[in-house]
Amino acid sequence: MNHKLFVCLILFFALSGWISGCGNATETLPSVTQLFPAYTATQSVTATPTPASVSLPGTRTPTLIQASASPTAPEPTKDETSTTPGDYPAPPDQTLPLSGAYPAPQDQNPPSSDVYPAPPQGEGVGAGLTSTPTNTPKLTQSPASTGTTPTPGATPTERMPQPFGLNVTPSAGKVSIYHSWQTDRLDALMQIIQGFQKYFPEVVFDLTYVPEADLLGRYTQAAYNGGGPDLLLGSSDWRASLSKQELVEDLSPYISASFRETLNPVALETGQFQGPQICLPYEQHGVVLYRNPRIIPTASATFEQLVSAARKATGVGTIGVYFEGGSYFSLAHLFGLGGQLLDDQGKPLFDRDHYQVALAWIGLLKEMQQAGALELNGDRDMQLFEESKSGLLVEGSWNRNALAQAVGAKNLVIDPWPSYQSGSLSGFVQSDCVYLNANTRELSALDHQAALNFIGYFLTPPTQDRLADTGLIPVLRDASPTDPLIRQAMLAFQGGTPYPVELDDVTRQVYFTALDGAVAAVINQGRDPLIALQTAFDAIQTRLIEIHTEEP
Repeated sequence: MNHKLFVCLILFFALSGWISGCGNATETLPSVTQLFPAYTATQSVTATPTPASVSLPGTRTPTLIQASASPTAPEPTKDETSTTPGDYPAPPDQTLPLSGAYPAPQDQNPPSSDVYPAPPQGEGVGAGLTSTPTNTPKLTQSPASTGTTPTPGATPTERMPQPFGLNVTPSAGKVSIYHSWQTDRLDALMQIIQGFQKYFPEVVFDLTYVPEADLLGRYTQAAYNGGGPDLLLGSSDWRASLSKQELVEDLSPYISASFRETLNPVALETGQFQGPQICLPYEQHGVVLYRNPRIIPTASATFEQLVSAARKATGVGTIGVYFEGGSYFSLAHLFGLGGQLLDDQGKPLFDRDHYQVALAWIGLLKEMQQAGALELNGDRDMQLFEESKSGLLVEGSWNRNALAQAVGAKNLVIDPWPSYQSGSLSGFVQSDCVYLNANTRELSALDHQAALNFIGYFLTPPTQDRLADTGLIPVLRDASPTDPLIRQAMLAFQGGTPYPVELDDVTRQVYFTALDGAVAAVINQGRDPLIALQTAFDAIQTRLIEIHTEEP
């Protein structure tokens, strides 16, 4: 054999073995704990690069964001200015029956007459799609770009901003996401991803749009079969179902105590289920106290001050305050006074200590009626406020834009909840969360690491501020949204009450029907509060037993 040929063959086989070895590299990463510590300096440790794609020197372009199942005609979703679930039709005499189905809201079609309408799932988005930023990685589900300026980001060599104190920097990986975001919120998501890729340029994204009505079912089926996306952006109300089926990972091990302090604890609790942190909220919404400063100039620190201010403002054609006594808008006061509604099995607890706190709650509602007016699940309170004929209103945060348009932006503020006796008034708080698929860790350590990084990136001040630009209310205390109503809502929600996860559709119907009946009997018929509460308690227990008996 020719000597030169022999040498060439040796070199060929050696190079072939080296290339093969590179192709079989495994994606092992050390375990990571406390992924989201506080805002303190950390050391930057860079893992050995494992490029996800190859580019020629000097010609590198942003990593492609891949998309799947893009909608041809996304379903329109509720706009900020649309009617809310708080606009219930009220009987002519404002009296609710003691039994029977709870009245359905005017703008929703409940699944059946026996199911109480669910509280709103979010702040709402507009219908249709808008264009995406010019230099945002391409998404097949979006129209052609028109030159929107993206959020500025760091260069790939810079360190991710706090609160990331990672001991590993993912050099590759793919993050797949199920979502129902459209229009400006889809644009924001694209820009957030682009900003994340400035720090982790080798991480690619796979976005799948699913209509909100199908989102939970689509994710549940995929995750149950061992697949599904790495992340799910959805309602905190889903945490019980997903946790019981073990379809999402507990995020508690990745969160330090110091990082928890940066979040609104009420919003954080909306992502918990029986202890574990099932999801991390990135926005919050719920019931707040609106005030027209032209009618009532200053906020009240106590309920007594509120009553005094309301009476002074009441005159010809004007009422100081028109309260809402329906369960969704008033039961949080029971929690604010230190009471409990139900346990984790759905059984009633408001009978404790001979209904002591529940009686205080009923007493508060009676004082509300005496201070101005009180209705049960009607819309008269909102109509008068929009006409600038009342000074205070208990309503959902999702209605703030409609109210500002009606009374003028300068004539609308959101106040913190005032104190009452040894507690305070309060409002239910819900959230939208990011969930981590329980399958991701087993399927890919790199994808798992990248997904955790992106969850934390959602909870940095710049990202939270960007979400606020779309109308979402941040959960991060250090967020600095430009909208004053959003800032005021953030403060008010710190005195709110996490919406009980045990109040699913069926249980909510049982409780709200019985307790609304108790309030109606006391307010409209003069019934003894203790007897009314006892009647409601017995009705709830009886109905829950019937439901459990009917279940297969």
